Amino acid sequence: MSKENVIPCRDYVLIKVQKSQMETKSGIVVAETAMKDLEKCEGTVFKVGEGRMCSTGEFTPSPVAVGDFVKFKDYAGNDVKIEGEDYALVKMVDILCSLRDDAEASHEAP
Repeated sequence: MSKENVIPCRDYVLIKVQKSQMETKSGIVVAETAMKDLEKCEGTVFKVGEGRMCSTGEFTPSPVAVGDFVKFKDYAGNDVKIEGEDYALVKMVDILCSLRDDAEASHEAP
């Protein structure tokens, strides 16, 4: 499997997961063994499948796009290692939100 030839099927999204932080915001370093059971549940969308099939037989497009930073449900998806990097294959319905910086969010209408 390589980054070029992997293609998520249907309503799956391939997410490059963010590494767990080993230091808290206050600067306290946390032992790696204490963090090993915490699931990584956020990252950047790397590839998107064709979408979810609806009752009419057409595909509903993904609510996220390549490059979006997303948060998905804890313990959702399947871990995949591609070229030594951590990824997760997650169903579109398990993605909770797309996180945007303040500059992008301020340009949208309420």
